[in-house]
Amino acid sequence: MGGKSCIANRVQAGLHGKRLHTCLLDDDRLRQGLTADLGFADSDRKENIRRTAEVGRLMVDAGVITLFCLISPFEQERRMARAPFAADDFIEIFIDAPLHVLERRDPKGLYAKARKGLIKNFTGIDSPYERPVTPNIVIDSTTSSTAISYSFNAVYGFITALRGSAGRVWGIGTASL
Repeated sequence: MGGKSCIANRVQAGLHGKRLHTCLLDDDRLRQGLTADLGFADSDRKENIRRTAEVGRLMVDAGVITLFCLISPFEQERRMARAPFAADDFIEIFIDAPLHVLERRDPKGLYAKARKGLIKNFTGIDSPYERPVTPNIVIDSTTSSTAISYSFNAVYGFITALRGSAGRVWGIGTASL
């Protein structure tokens, strides 16, 4: 994990502190319900992102700042997630961490299992990752404490600079690896 959930939770807490309504669509939670029927094959990942983007669009249409916290390994799927939104209504955030850093952090032991062949289609091990081409924000999560403290200011600063006040709504997508 590149720190996606930690950073998304910090951004959400900061936005709540500014009295903004948010919804965090975190892959770990979604895979326990909305996308529980999906695996990690490329077609399942695509469907996971499609479903999440549709829910996010509904939330944004209802006036809620929506944070997407997903492993989004392919540029095509990131474009698909962005498609339902107006150009200024979607901010792509790339949580950048080298593979060796991800493996060192690995709180769930998933990278070790993938290296042993116990988990198939694991991003960065036996499934490729395409770095985002044009993310709006890049967060270097090599030092997680720096990334977490920096993330809220970067995201909130970007949002307010884009439209000048906290009244508009965004879908915010994250990608990591």
